Amino acid sequence: MAFMTRLQSAASYRRRLLAASFDRLLGPKDCRRFEDNPLRAVRRYKGRGEIVEVPLQKCRTFGVIGFPPTPQSCHPYVLTAMDYLAGRLSGYAGSPLEAYYESVQPRTAADLLGLPGVAALQQSEALEGELPWISVSGPEVKKKREKLMASDSGEFGPSLTLDDGWNFIGPVSPAKAELEIQRILAVLGSIAKEGYRVRTPLDHVWGFLLRDGEEYVAIIWGSEHRVPVLAALGYESVPLLFFPHRMADRCNVDAWPAVRTGMLRREDALQVFDRIMKGDLPEHVRTVWPPRGEAFGRE
Repeated sequence: MAFMTRLQSAASYRRRLLAASFDRLLGPKDCRRFEDNPLRAVRRYKGRGEIVEVPLQKCRTFGVIGFPPTPQSCHPYVLTAMDYLAGRLSGYAGSPLEAYYESVQPRTAADLLGLPGVAALQQSEALEGELPWISVSGPEVKKKREKLMASDSGEFGPSLTLDDGWNFIGPVSPAKAELEIQRILAVLGSIAKEGYRVRTPLDHVWGFLLRDGEEYVAIIWGSEHRVPVLAALGYESVPLLFFPHRMADRCNVDAWPAVRTGMLRREDALQVFDRIMKGDLPEHVRTVWPPRGEAFGRE
């Protein structure tokens, strides 16, 4: 009997391995017809990759800043695309994006994360700031962004460095400004003409889940231009691709790198998490954006 039990257990284990391998070969599971909650989809199809339609109000962009990609949030990409569609601008000059880069210029990682009272972050420059569940803020973060910047900008034309600026904050060089406006307008033109399409399931925008019980928001992971452009065109949701390892659960705060290493207290890390869940911006951003009296994206 014990021998048969071991055989059955081994056979069951092999079946699970085979099923997991088969799922990986099949690629992501498109859950849009029967599941509208990425938390449930990830639990049900764990390990395969799940495509779920997510309301734009549940999305967050610009990494640490956590901008909801909606006109109501005054997202600079959304407003710039809307003004272009309305014929109010033809390029970077006079655009909401120009105003954003001129206004939002945090100096420290504390400014960027919205934690002005954390001394360690006050001593780090803004481009060294990172989400506490991703890594510890510091020089290594900036080095990774430098590599990403070189790869990303080279793919779209000019080879730029972080000295030219970063997508999410100002200041930026004229070359970086031109690159960003051209990317927004290129994506806008493509989707306006052909609709929103992807070539393969893996080409969907990737999402990073923040979970608080059964509540969630999705941080856009790459594809920072596509989602705001969809909002400008009137879309209310976007299909996102999720993987189980791309998730931060509020109940696991003590295991987050910035907390585990002592860079942040758990209450500081949770402050960042809760702010992004709510769709609020860091204090530094809120005080300067949008500029008073501006009516970007509106008739």
